[in-house]
Amino acid sequence: MFELDLDPLEMEAMNSGESSMYCQNLTVLNKTNEMAARMLLYDATSSGLITIALPIIGTIGCLINASFLFVVFRIRRMRTITNAYLCNLAASDILFLLTATAAGSLQYHSSPVNFDKYQTGIAGCVLFNFLIYTFFFASIALVTLVSLERYYAICSPLKQWLISGKARTAKLLLVTWMISASMAALNVPAFIVLKPLCVDWPDTEDFQDFPDIVGDCKPVTPWFTQVSCVSRMIPFFVAMIGNIYMYSRIILTLKRRFIVNPNDAAASGQAINHVQSVRRQVSAMLIATGTAFFLCQVSTQVYVLLGMVTSLTGIRFFSPQQRVVILWINRMLLYANSTINPIVYNVTNQRYRSAFNTAIIHCDTHMTTRQRGSRRPYMERGDTAQQTIHTSLM
Repeated sequence: MFELDLDPLEMEAMNSGESSMYCQNLTVLNKTNEMAARMLLYDATSSGLITIALPIIGTIGCLINASFLFVVFRIRRMRTITNAYLCNLAASDILFLLTATAAGSLQYHSSPVNFDKYQTGIAGCVLFNFLIYTFFFASIALVTLVSLERYYAICSPLKQWLISGKARTAKLLLVTWMISASMAALNVPAFIVLKPLCVDWPDTEDFQDFPDIVGDCKPVTPWFTQVSCVSRMIPFFVAMIGNIYMYSRIILTLKRRFIVNPNDAAASGQAINHVQSVRRQVSAMLIATGTAFFLCQVSTQVYVLLGMVTSLTGIRFFSPQQRVVILWINRMLLYANSTINPIVYNVTNQRYRSAFNTAIIHCDTHMTTRQRGSRRPYMERGDTAQQTIHTSLM
């Protein structure tokens, strides 16, 4: 899904017969010209990104998402329905980063050819792509579930109160992962065939130890590539439009509605100020989270769409060099998308910052019972309206 899309059959492949005893009945890539041969290899930039940049980003992303899971596990008030979805999103991001980094590193170290998956075989084609697609569909569904939960909590609080609950949340999460895995399985025919190719390398010392046979993951039939592209684009763009609608409704509702009635005797000036602060934080968090997710993903989906147009019409929008640059940019954006979500939560929402501060920075493991008790009255002070706000908006 995220590998460099350099199809050797588009690079002047020609069947020049048998170049070795291993190449009978195989398409032969005539790369006896050294400059042409080096186009099949990883350049310095790609090597640096695969061996240094992506593993570093992946490690940072895993640590950041793991810290969010730790905060929710440790701080009881963070165990909300919304955070149940966000925890699954964090788990999905961790698994994506691990899978994508492992796939890229394994391919890089198993062959010097930038598209070669012959060593990992059909198992690698199916397993890595299936997992990455599963996490892709799961992330879309989980972001949408978070938006839907907030939409009901703010725009239809009574309906949200009637249908919310731990059992319903658990069922939705189970269904989400089952559907995501099913959608990924439907894409398996798009990369289930390992296409072997024989390479006729230059007769120089630099290429003496290069593999005679390389391979790439291909669909069972060419048209299934288009089916796979459509199956990814439709859920993404439908979810993006739906999330934009829900975010717009939420922001408009927050702007015009008083969550706390100022005429209520129980509502103090402090509570009203608190409501306004929460209102701003939730709006900022909604906009930032949605914008970050869809901006990081949309360029990949647009590229997929343009690739479909190219395959159907023959119109090429990018040169091979431009394709490499765009694919690496998209890959970096996907890694960034799986890394920044907890950062967005902490930057835009004071409650998340406070929980992170309590759980990690100022660890209170050795807090005495008396100190714990001294906090409780303060936590329990304040009117019911504030508690309702925290429950519904988080």
